[in-house]
Amino acid sequence: MMDTFCVGPGNPSAPTCSIDVQVLGRWQHDASASQGSELTFVPADRELGPARFRRTLVLRDATEEGPATVTTNVLAPNDAHYEVEGTWSVSGQTLTLTYRLRDATEDTVEVFEVVEANGSTLRLLPR
Repeated sequence: MMDTFCVGPGNPSAPTCSIDVQVLGRWQHDASASQGSELTFVPADRELGPARFRRTLVLRDATEEGPATVTTNVLAPNDAHYEVEGTWSVSGQTLTLTYRLRDATEDTVEVFEVVEANGSTLRLLPR
């Protein structure tokens, strides 16, 4: 299990924290801070005002019982929102999310370059 004392949204991260530790926590997409195709996430407890749909990520550490897990919300084609559970991993500057959508037969895999990760901002560039 990772040492998670040094990080998390709302907690200052120590300069020695690795990216996999710095991404842990509850995040929400801040469209006003995002630029181009880069996605900016901020701690989920930060007030951002109303939005029709706001992507969230909850990134939890691996445990002795299993891998690191993610919960994220999905905007379905019928405009309904629902949550999916999956796993995540970091390799170098690459964050990979793997989860299964409702009624899907195969996993969805999202790959991002981690542009910035600290206790107050998570900036991701989809690959």
